[in-house]
Amino acid sequence: MIRLFDGLLNAMAIIAGILIALVPLLIFYDAALRVLRIGASVWVNDYSAIFLVYATFLAAPWLQRERGHIYVEVIADQLRGVPRRRLAQCVALICAIVCLYLSYRSATVVHANIEYYDVSAIETPRWVRFAPLPIGFFLLALQFLRDAFGAGALSNETVALGG
Repeated sequence: MIRLFDGLLNAMAIIAGILIALVPLLIFYDAALRVLRIGASVWVNDYSAIFLVYATFLAAPWLQRERGHIYVEVIADQLRGVPRRRLAQCVALICAIVCLYLSYRSATVVHANIEYYDVSAIETPRWVRFAPLPIGFFLLALQFLRDAFGAGALSNETVALGG
């Protein structure tokens, strides 16, 4: 099960990386069309914004697993051993609870917007813009729980407190 979860996080991070790489290519494409006076691509800004939201929430659980998030360690640096591990577990548990709440709330936003469309340069179902939020928050919550209570969590002082 852990391998499956790690594989999912890796796949999501790869997709996020591809989306991030596409954004400057799309902007270059749009700029080239303008410079060549061929016209402008009206959909580039919309897709770029959607891609950045997707990339953020697809990559967040992987980034947590890799200890890539920024941590404030003012208190943690003063602790060693068991107290530091307990603090790390508490921080991870609080983060998991917040992410579960945000997953629930963002799922209600997705559900509330199923019937609506955003019409700007392109007509997009509104829920599409919010779809990665509940997924990303839920998987991030699972990763925080894994950090707090997973195999090796008690023996690892860096759990939820960075490197």
